Amino acid sequence: NVFVFYGLNGYLLGREYFELVGARRLDAAGVRSLWRRYRGRLCLAGAVITFLLSIPFVGWAMPTVATAFALHRFESLRRQEAAP
Repeated sequence: NVFVFYGLNGYLLGREYFELVGARRLDAAGVRSLWRRYRGRLCLAGAVITFLLSIPFVGWAMPTVATAFALHRFESLRRQEAAP
């Protein structure tokens, strides 16, 4: 039960925050291709966000923290793609 909760919500929140940040920096095709290539890492990042959201009182600040976390993950992946 717990694994399904963190797995499913990790996928959903990871994708949501990644696309939220990516839509401002790339076109839709670029965001989609980055998502496909790094889906596992991004789902794991979403699971971290899900875990932190499940902690009482921490969840209040999590939308801001999760957006910043997704921004850092997005930029590191984009830099990794640009490196030869």
